[in-house]
Amino acid sequence: MNIGLIGAGAVGSSLIYFSHKARKEISLIAEGQRAVKLKNGIKINGEKIKTKVISEKEKPFDILFISVKYLVFEEILENIKYFIDEDTVIVSLLNGISTEERLKEQYPNPVVHSVVRGSFLRDKKGVFFKEDQIHITIGEKDGNTEAFEKVKSFLEEINYPILISEDIIADMWSKFAINVSENLIGAALDINYGQMKNPEILEGIKLVQKEVITIGRSMGVNLSEDQIKDNIEALLGEIEDGIPSTLQDLRAGRKTEVDLFAGEMIRLGERLEMETPHSKLLYHLVKGKE
Repeated sequence: MNIGLIGAGAVGSSLIYFSHKARKEISLIAEGQRAVKLKNGIKINGEKIKTKVISEKEKPFDILFISVKYLVFEEILENIKYFIDEDTVIVSLLNGISTEERLKEQYPNPVVHSVVRGSFLRDKKGVFFKEDQIHITIGEKDGNTEAFEKVKSFLEEINYPILISEDIIADMWSKFAINVSENLIGAALDINYGQMKNPEILEGIKLVQKEVITIGRSMGVNLSEDQIKDNIEALLGEIEDGIPSTLQDLRAGRKTEVDLFAGEMIRLGERLEMETPHSKLLYHLVKGKE
């Protein structure tokens, strides 16, 4: 299969890493100085890995993975038309709950929903992760069985850890609850996952996640407070010195995805005429730190 990738951050680099180990080619789309830099290789788990980098269309991709920050998603949305045809399966690996719908609004292509979970560290030394502590969850939606099977087959070929979801939308919202709560609380308080396990902070996380679950259920998503219990259990299993991605962005002087997390909650609350006080507080705290 002809596989394309836009974005070589933490998650994108993990795709490059597993493809490299499996000796499967993946083409990274980039332009200008960014392309020049990427052609020199990417440091992943201490290894400098070179991958194919292209700036112009060669032939349409069978699968195109999008793994960029939300801040540039709309720009990317316009540009991918040069690298796909009507049969290309598109997979958004972005955080949040809205990028798949935006893709469907723009293109008639099959879109496979996914959720990425795991601890990643990205700094000036490269990208680091533990292979047994990350995975991609994928699931069928709207009868896209053929596209789903194509993505599943590729991920299995490169031995990327995957889980199959029976309700991918609920799983996306569960991850969304984690990002709105743990990710933003960690950034606002400048704390790692070990410090986040403080009982008082855990109660704050539960409050924020309950707000997310309430909004999701109002939109017809199959959610319950069991998701909160599962998320807290997963947090308690996180490595102590792990750092939430939003805090990594702040420390590196990068723009964060707070608008994709708390900002999205605020917008949904306004549309549904429901209050989202916890999300509003976190939005302003993180925006202030930016």
